[in-house]
Amino acid sequence: MTIRIRSWYALAALSITTIRGYSPSNHRIRTVPRTTSYVCTTPRFRSHARGPANGAGVLFDNRATDVSEVSSDGKYIQPLLPSGETVADATVMSSLGSLWRMTRPSNYLGVVLFHLLGTQLGLSAAVSAGSATMTLSQLLLTPSHLAVLLSLLLTSGTSMMVNDYYDNRKSNDLLPINIRLDTPPVTPPPRVVKRAASFLYALLLLTVTVVPGSLARLCVVSATMTTFLYTEHLKPLTWIKNMSCALIIGLAPLTSAAATLDLLLGSASTMKLPPALIRVTLMLFLSFWGRELTMDINDAPEDDANSIPTVPVVYSRKFASRAAAGLAMAAASVSLLRLSYTGWRQFLLSVTGCAWHLWHAWGVVKSQGEDSEIVEHAVEGGKLSVLLWMASFL
Repeated sequence: MTIRIRSWYALAALSITTIRGYSPSNHRIRTVPRTTSYVCTTPRFRSHARGPANGAGVLFDNRATDVSEVSSDGKYIQPLLPSGETVADATVMSSLGSLWRMTRPSNYLGVVLFHLLGTQLGLSAAVSAGSATMTLSQLLLTPSHLAVLLSLLLTSGTSMMVNDYYDNRKSNDLLPINIRLDTPPVTPPPRVVKRAASFLYALLLLTVTVVPGSLARLCVVSATMTTFLYTEHLKPLTWIKNMSCALIIGLAPLTSAAATLDLLLGSASTMKLPPALIRVTLMLFLSFWGRELTMDINDAPEDDANSIPTVPVVYSRKFASRAAAGLAMAAASVSLLRLSYTGWRQFLLSVTGCAWHLWHAWGVVKSQGEDSEIVEHAVEGGKLSVLLWMASFL
């Protein structure tokens, strides 16, 4: 009966997201004066995946301006795609390359690492309980566990795509259109992005039906709803904006571990999660919360111009740097304060990660967030710190 209910739920979700297709009112024709071309250098709303400005026409990594030309009467524009198709002719199939880049494939490696870490922690807990019936490789190749990985990848990809869709729609409504005939666009037309995101969300809802364990399914649904609500409702909230991004990342290993425990020990096993899993989840949440604050420091001028109330804009760069340093200290404390270490390797990895993370955080505080190069190094250095911390839990 449970499987049947889930199947009907998934089919209903697929039907709804497919039927809610493109509405012509979402893509309005805008008027421009009679001219051959011009370039608008006003920054767009930045996307969830940050990147430095690259000058007129290209504002972020994997982002570019629209390509358009003026119609014969000089009043309307007709955007063009790299293939020569017009917006009206574009489809999901003809825009697969651009849509794939919108999902930020560079994030998928991190998602896989979080999945492997959570699976290993869940398997270790099952081994301690004497109920491990599969090895790690066997567990990872089971259909249910592959569904868990697929749900995490879809959550990451849809979050990028939906954020870009709403950001582009806002920028189209509030800012002059960008026209540059010599730069091919990377972002597909809004109606194509909306339809592709609908398909991906439908696939994600279908995947949830086969994710093992109620806690794992709850984590996937919570992360999915957060990604969907982020740009429109959560992003304008100063502190909640950064916490939402950190929550999605922190839930990744928890989802995999909860699914592993349910597969090996049964549904009752998730009622008492292993302490190491709780520490990993909390550590990732705190570290990425601080990382999001640090990234906002360099983005403060653009955010201020676009009326995005981030912490550096509402308070100051100095306050944001200190808040990020406080979160870095909290994450380091969670990594260090354990009941016991199983070996010197874990201890050294944890200490090295803490020292590296706090050193970069102190550099940002010392510069009061005014040195963009130091801030950028702190953001990139945080990746190594997280890897060292994750390795210390294995």
